[in-house]
Amino acid sequence: MNTDTSQTAPVESIENAAEAVARAKVLLTSATVDGLSYCEAELAAAIDSLENLRKHLEADANLPVGGVRNLAQRIQKDVSEFTSLLQQAREFHAGLEDLSASSLAGYTASGAAAKTGDEHSRIEMKG
Repeated sequence: MNTDTSQTAPVESIENAAEAVARAKVLLTSATVDGLSYCEAELAAAIDSLENLRKHLEADANLPVGGVRNLAQRIQKDVSEFTSLLQQAREFHAGLEDLSASSLAGYTASGAAAKTGDEHSRIEMKG
């Protein structure tokens, strides 16, 4: 990917943005700390590329934008999927937090009282 977006042509700018968003989506699904931090960098690169495209289009409305529409739709689709993944992750972690808190408080996830240690079977060893 061309990281110097200041002189990048409009189509190349949106291609760079589309590639960066796609890479960020893959990194998000890797569910590692490194993946998430690289994900942030990819999204920042996509934003820079889209900003460069906007500047080109504002400067010259007659620029040829051949494949820009398809790439813009691809970015929109990827960002929508990205948003859905983040929402699912948020809901998962909220549920996990609730489960953990209820367990620590002595209740099951359904709200019923958790079994105490006395209700579990024991194995005694004599020796």
